[in-house]
Amino acid sequence: MIDKSTLVLNSAYQPIEKVHWTRAFVKVFQGRARAIEYYEETVLSPNDEHFIPAVIACIQFSRLPKRKLIYSKRLVYERDNFLCQYCRKKLTNRNATIDHVLPRCRGGKSNFINCVCSCSPCNSHKADKTLREAKMRLIREPRVPYIHPLKGKLGTPEPEWESYLQGVF
Repeated sequence: MIDKSTLVLNSAYQPIEKVHWTRAFVKVFQGRARAIEYYEETVLSPNDEHFIPAVIACIQFSRLPKRKLIYSKRLVYERDNFLCQYCRKKLTNRNATIDHVLPRCRGGKSNFINCVCSCSPCNSHKADKTLREAKMRLIREPRVPYIHPLKGKLGTPEPEWESYLQGVF
C-alpha cells in the first residue's frame, strides 16, 4: 500500500488541508478538484495507470478552516518577536516578561489584546499603572496573532508542496 498524502488548495491556491492520496484521487475523478502536481508513483486501475496526485486545487472556493487560539505567554512572545514593546530591547525566553497593558488590579484580563512582551525594567517601571500614568507608549497595539490553520498539522512537507506553502509559514 502506498502511504502518501496530498496537499489540498482552495480555488485561490491557498493550502487548506492535507488528505490521504486516495481521497484526493476521488475528488479529482469526480471533477470536484484538479490535480496540479503528481508524485512519481502510479496506481493501476483495471483499464489504466494513473499518477498519484501530490497537490490538488478545489474547483469551488473553500474557506480556510478557523483555528481557535488559546492565550499563552509563548504566543505573545512570538507575536511580539521577543521584542520589548516599550523600549525595543531584544529579549530571550529567559528574560522576557509579560506586561498587562491595563493592569490586572484594575480589571485587565490575561488575553492577547491586553498583554505584551516586556523587559523586566520596563515592566517594573510601569508596575500597576496605566500607560498614561507611567508616561509610556507601546511600539504597536497588541492583537490576536495569526497562525495558519495548517501550521503544525502538515508534518514534514513533501518537496512537491514547497512552492504552494511559501509565505504561509
